[in-house]
Amino acid sequence: MASRSKNTSAMSGSPSDGLDLPKPRDVIDEAASQPGCSYRILPEGLGPDELALQSGDLTEIRADEGLIAPRCSVDVVIHRHEGERTIFSTIAAIETAAEVDILKAGGILPLMLRNLVPSQQRKI
Repeated sequence: MASRSKNTSAMSGSPSDGLDLPKPRDVIDEAASQPGCSYRILPEGLGPDELALQSGDLTEIRADEGLIAPRCSVDVVIHRHEGERTIFSTIAAIETAAEVDILKAGGILPLMLRNLVPSQQRKI
């Protein structure tokens, strides 16, 4: 049986589950403190504890395709499984024009396929 090693320097979790996972707030705070990241993913005062996401909740990101740009404002709607909705605005975690192109194409694979030489497109 293979042994598992755990890096517990920045991890937390329940010893009973056998996994050491970072707490959601720690992940968000750590990401926001990284070099080159000068914004928070969620608005100030609205974090994982406040959102209280549950199984069955759906998250919708409302962004007009024509207005998507690096660090643009987007509306987020959380459709609760009980029927309630939580709506807030945040900044999209889009850093470059290349990421915008990937999103508009529907992902990296569709973008790559679209950029193939026209003669090769017919073969796919």
